[in-house]
Amino acid sequence: MRGWYVLVVVLMLTACASAPQSEPDRVATRVAEDLAVAATLTAVARQSQPVATAPPTNLPPPPTAAPTEAPAATAVPPTDTPAPLPTAVPTLSDPTVPGFGTTNGLTGEIILPGYVGPIDPVVFTDRIVFRLAVFDPDAGQFDGANIARVDVSIDDPLGNTVHVQPEQNSWYCSFGGGAPACNVWVFSQHNKQWPNGTPVCAGQGYQANMIVTTQNGNKTDASWRFNFAIVGDYPPCF
Repeated sequence: MRGWYVLVVVLMLTACASAPQSEPDRVATRVAEDLAVAATLTAVARQSQPVATAPPTNLPPPPTAAPTEAPAATAVPPTDTPAPLPTAVPTLSDPTVPGFGTTNGLTGEIILPGYVGPIDPVVFTDRIVFRLAVFDPDAGQFDGANIARVDVSIDDPLGNTVHVQPEQNSWYCSFGGGAPACNVWVFSQHNKQWPNGTPVCAGQGYQANMIVTTQNGNKTDASWRFNFAIVGDYPPCF
């Protein structure tokens, strides 16, 4: 805008110069024209020069987000597979007694639950128990097949019957009870007497008898027997 103002002044001065002037006036006018032209050129030059801009300051680069590290996987301690527990040592089978008698086609075996001692002859001390496993092979291969009853009895060395036990359930225990355990007769808990009240005597020649009755009656009166002795703090039998 200032450049245009100066240009107008120059034109006005030029118009005035066209009128007749005296020599001093022409000189003054000429000087004024030169000054006006110089001022105009200076203004135009200033407008043509680019405006200086402030040099960019060295700004630090914007902070970059630190890379997020994935959390380290937690190591899972290996689990120890427990070793299989040792199996229990199998208990010894209850001993059996060969015995004697008349089987009449039945299959049977005399068993001494928990017994430890000689077999020929069997020797009892403070406790006594036995049982008969018996079946008819024509009726089945299991204890009690075609068996109606087993009559158990014990005779002492003097020929006295000191105990009688009828059994109608398999296992056929000498003093009652049944699977999985027969009753045990303990003399010290019964005043050293048999179930019928007869005092126990020490000696050999006791006999256990098991008489079998079948359900259909065709193999009745089969029998199993065995001899045994009793030792301990008892009066002698003879």
